[in-house]
Amino acid sequence: MTRTRAADVEYAEVVIRIPLHRNDNTARRQLAILVRLLGDLLDAVVIRPRSLPGHGERPAIGRRAA
Repeated sequence: MTRTRAADVEYAEVVIRIPLHRNDNTARRQLAILVRLLGDLLDAVVIRPRSLPGHGERPAIGRRAA
């Protein structure tokens, strides 16, 4: 993950590499699950940051490293 800026907006760029099963049907199922879960993650992060259970509070933000 990389934090980047374009013009006056900051973004998180995320690159993932997931090995797919050799069986085509299983690989398709993996991809379908991936797309659904990525959609859920984007909904939670971009639209409603508190929609993921247990992720409403961010105690580490503002805390200095020891």
